[in-house]
Amino acid sequence: MDIKKRYILRVLGLTGVFGGLICVLADVMSGYSPESEGMRTALSVTLDQVQKLLLNKTHTELLLGHYLAYFGIPLVGVTIIPQTYIALKPAGTLLSKCFLVLGLYVFSMGTAFHITFGFMAEALQLGNKGLVDSFKDFFEPMGFVLLGLAILLLILWEILLRSGRSLYSRRMLFFSPITVVIATLVLTELLPQSLNSLRVLLVVTGLNLPVLVWSIASTTDLWNLKD
Repeated sequence: MDIKKRYILRVLGLTGVFGGLICVLADVMSGYSPESEGMRTALSVTLDQVQKLLLNKTHTELLLGHYLAYFGIPLVGVTIIPQTYIALKPAGTLLSKCFLVLGLYVFSMGTAFHITFGFMAEALQLGNKGLVDSFKDFFEPMGFVLLGLAILLLILWEILLRSGRSLYSRRMLFFSPITVVIATLVLTELLPQSLNSLRVLLVVTGLNLPVLVWSIASTTDLWNLKD
């Protein structure tokens, strides 16, 4: 691999890791709360499942979460998705291009969806049922579409990675987003009530945290990639 391509992979990776940290912090600011009843996993996208988390957020926390997501999610999308695409391309030109297009689209949608949390939380805290019901019509359908596309992206990601023809080493299978998501789901079910705060943290960061883990592992794996 030429020096220029290796340099590009490193810059994309390091920038993506920074963006991933911002995204996880955005999740904490927007949704972390000890009151987690109803929201069992990060795949919860209905208002009934997430409202307990939003009711206890201050305006400042919501504002920080809003802008951190606004800048962080697109940053990850335009860095980690292209970096991963370059590494997965040898596994299949057509499938890898589908991964690139779908990945960029999902992260764009994720940005739009995440920043609705602030508006929804403010409406919930005002106790205006009419306003909440109106927001719900925008919030939930978008959430279900995003969830479906995200699952499709994770499956495509896994297929390309498991082909064994990418630039990644085999150990990257342990750090694939779908693997980390499943591991997180299992862990949240096994944690005792005394560690509920940790469970809630894993739940609210359950999609961005796996991407951060992948970003770190991918950048490390590709850092000294040979020809």
